[in-house]
Amino acid sequence: MISISNSLPQPLADRLWDGYTHGAILAVAAVAAVV
Repeated sequence: MISISNSLPQPLADRLWDGYTHGAILAVAAVAAVV
């Protein structure tokens, strides 16, 4: 994933990482809500 980020423009890489972390947080929250 780091190699992919290095090949992308920095703002785009930041957006991809922001979206990924946001999705991960939502997934964890959803699992916690179900449990």
